[in-house]
Amino acid sequence: MTTYPLFSAAALTIAVFQTRKNAMAISSENRKTGIFTGDGKTTRYPFDFRILKTEHIAVITDDAIGNEHVLSEGRDYTAALETDGGHIDLAAPLGKGRRLVIISNQPYLQPAVFTNHGGFYPANLNDALDKLVIQDQQIREQVGRALKVSVISSVNLTLPAPSPGKGIGWNADGSGLENNNYPEQAAASAERAEDAARQAENEVKKVSAVLSGLKTVPTTFASIDLLRQAVKGDSPAAIVSSYHEGQQVGGGIFIADLKDKASADDGYNVIIDVAGVRWKRSGVGDVVNFETRARFVASATKMSELPDGLTVFAGGYQYIKDAASQYIPDLPGWLPINESFGHFDDTYTESNLPTIVRCRYRAEGGKRWNITEVINPRPGCVKKILLGTPDEQKKIKLQKLHEYVGGSRSRILLSCDGWTTPPVDGKAALQGLQIVDGKVHRDWDTSDYDTNAAAVWLRNGKLKAAKSKDGKSAAKWVEEGAEWTASFARGPVLVEDGRVIPNADTYLSARAAIGQRADRSLVFLNLEGVSGSYGATLQESAQIMADEQCVTAIALDAGGSSQVWYGDAYACPSSDNSFQTGRAIPSAIEIIADIIEPYDTGWIPVAAVAGVTAGSDAQGGAAIAYRQTGKQIEMRLDVVAELKTNKELIITSESMPQRFLSKDYRPIRGMASGFGGAPVPWWSGTYISLLPQKDTPYAYGNAVWYSKNSK
Repeated sequence: MTTYPLFSAAALTIAVFQTRKNAMAISSENRKTGIFTGDGKTTRYPFDFRILKTEHIAVITDDAIGNEHVLSEGRDYTAALETDGGHIDLAAPLGKGRRLVIISNQPYLQPAVFTNHGGFYPANLNDALDKLVIQDQQIREQVGRALKVSVISSVNLTLPAPSPGKGIGWNADGSGLENNNYPEQAAASAERAEDAARQAENEVKKVSAVLSGLKTVPTTFASIDLLRQAVKGDSPAAIVSSYHEGQQVGGGIFIADLKDKASADDGYNVIIDVAGVRWKRSGVGDVVNFETRARFVASATKMSELPDGLTVFAGGYQYIKDAASQYIPDLPGWLPINESFGHFDDTYTESNLPTIVRCRYRAEGGKRWNITEVINPRPGCVKKILLGTPDEQKKIKLQKLHEYVGGSRSRILLSCDGWTTPPVDGKAALQGLQIVDGKVHRDWDTSDYDTNAAAVWLRNGKLKAAKSKDGKSAAKWVEEGAEWTASFARGPVLVEDGRVIPNADTYLSARAAIGQRADRSLVFLNLEGVSGSYGATLQESAQIMADEQCVTAIALDAGGSSQVWYGDAYACPSSDNSFQTGRAIPSAIEIIADIIEPYDTGWIPVAAVAGVTAGSDAQGGAAIAYRQTGKQIEMRLDVVAELKTNKELIITSESMPQRFLSKDYRPIRGMASGFGGAPVPWWSGTYISLLPQKDTPYAYGNAVWYSKNSK
């Protein structure tokens, strides 16, 4: 009689389930997902290929100039597996226009070992085979991005030995690669450059001829639209600075044709004003091109009499005629648009990289710091501006940043200078060493209260620390290339040559500072606080600037004046008694950048009372947290506590941060959801309170509003 082993139904069910669970196959040849393009909001991105562990993927993004960066799991993102793929969650949203790709990154190892004893588990064999298939697919994906020749080709792709100054090209019979100096191509290129230079010089002569032939001074208009609104005066000519006011391009010289009564307004070559006069371009363009920067420098003196607003392109760089500009030693009278500081010395690499500004939030030592960075600053991108016009006594009418920003080209403004207090008739005088637009506004003055240092921005792109004890006057600084300064009473040097300067002052206050790294990027520090009550010391500020790798750093106006307007809202508002409306100040630093990255504080936790804990890690593991993205404020509750029907529970032990108060000052109210959908009304005045309508062990909810003084 044959006997058979007995299995229970439960055991059989488990065995079948485990087999189904583990017996997976590679059903797709894909080993790459993307390219995703960031929108500044999205943090979750899926991938549709199977991996065995979350560490078996690579997440790659690019930066503003196209360089690739591999993100780190745990720090930059977290990953989760699903049935056939999974998803990642970024620690911060992918910036607008940035790209992201998720690829397979299975290690090229085979750790599985099968022996001739013990149990045999098909799942282990399946996993081992899957790893081999994944590795093959990864190699296939990489080969797909490599150079290949056709199947029937006999071409030899072996690279020749490097030869300085030569290029690589096909040999005479097309069978392989060789070094070649391409003399004919080089000669042709030189000839084209000569032709371009001659053409540019001819354009200059044409402009000069037009201007010299006029018997009256041409009228200047800031834009084409303003020319349309004009009524012809005595001059038969008009100079239009730009097509749209402030854009610097598209203008030109226009001649009134009084005989023409029929030509239509084509928006560019023919413009009809309100009186019906046809204004026609002179035939001379408002853009001049040079093959190289050197040729432009050689011809610049011939163009010195041309009107402001003329655009020149030279060797990939753009310049605007501006007679007052002294930024470039070898091109006085021209304002550089996209040129860096490479022409000043040999220590800085010239590049066409964009100027990038970013403002981020930094929690350090229990304090909330705002860091504003300017990457690859170029001439004219960081300016000192007066928010009002000085009177005979050099006193300036005070303005609030959110009031002035409408007239700013950049919409990024930071406080900087110390000034006399209290102001008289809404005006105040700047203190300390003051240089604005390369001109002396005020020299050192011994009557100033402890104003003994200043930040000096030089036209060569370097930030220097000026000290009154050194005896160097404002005129001497201008002679050495100072474009502007920022000075503050009790505003000493914080970092010098990369070393923190000790400061024993224990006074607490809001803080502001400016610093520069070795690569010439600028760093601005701002901290909320109330003078004498809470905030940071100068020593703490210095340490933060050193941590930000600044080699030079100088303290700026602090207290309630410390403010940052970033885009359409305050990234750091005034934190004194005038917080709700902002503090009016006489001057500011304006940043003009090619790329302005969005502002995002990330989740800022608010301390909860005893007995209240977080329900998840959704907002950094905090039960209550705030976040600012641009001008939008969001608050989230993820509270675990013993909540009783109609019994108010205050859940925070610290007051709501002032910067997050609502636009119209009303308490923030909302509705959270508890167990079984139990409604839990909540409100935020000074502290946050809950009033559950039913007993519940948790409450979850959020609210969104706009920050005060946002645009």
